[in-house]
Amino acid sequence: ERQCPSPLISLSFFRRRAFAAAVLANLAVGAALIVGMVEIPLYAYSLLGMSEIQGGLLLMRLTVMIPVGALIGGWLADRVTYALTATIGFLMTGAAYALIAHWPAAPGEMLMTRDLVLAGLGFGLVIAPISAAVIRSVGNRFAATGSAFVTVSRMVGMTVGLSALSSWGLRRFNALIATSPLPLRTAEMTDAEYAAQNAAYQDTITSALRTLYADYFLVAAGIAVLAIMAAAFLGRSGRQSHTGHPFLPPL
Repeated sequence: ERQCPSPLISLSFFRRRAFAAAVLANLAVGAALIVGMVEIPLYAYSLLGMSEIQGGLLLMRLTVMIPVGALIGGWLADRVTYALTATIGFLMTGAAYALIAHWPAAPGEMLMTRDLVLAGLGFGLVIAPISAAVIRSVGNRFAATGSAFVTVSRMVGMTVGLSALSSWGLRRFNALIATSPLPLRTAEMTDAEYAAQNAAYQDTITSALRTLYADYFLVAAGIAVLAIMAAAFLGRSGRQSHTGHPFLPPL
């Protein structure tokens, strides 16, 4: 790309602090978002006894708030700074995931709605400042290229995040149930003994799943909090710029 006369993405963009920060922040958004998109329906199905449709409806409490948060984030970013708006969004997301990680065995509807809505609003808040910071950084001429690359970075974050967490989660789950082998019926075993062993094994599986999901959401919360370091470099809003024009940054 450095030697190509018309590169698909100019590597010089990464010398611009706001652009590099936006890419890193969106990588974190993708990695944290995919945890909620995948694990919340699985959590609902495996631990709460919900159907697949009910799990999807539970996830919608998060997803429907993302566009709402995006509108609020755009309004807020124009009035404060990109960095502050994104920081608030990441803090909300991290707090929501930490709360989800500590859900009781039977969380109530209000509790789940509160935490999922908070997570969705947090994810939405970071969309506008990240996109605006990129456009302001690369200029009007490369606005489409810059925006596309930031979108790609979020997709990469989702792909890598899901792959890494799934691989780690499988090893973690196997370690949690390693001391509880699958009960096998023997000729000497009574029905009551076999039922008791099965019940104990199911309790172990449920406990392992609860621990695993909590770990998933705590990791995602940590990713969101770490993303604040990148968000701090997104810069000020166009309204507060010295040039007064958000699309003409100095090269």
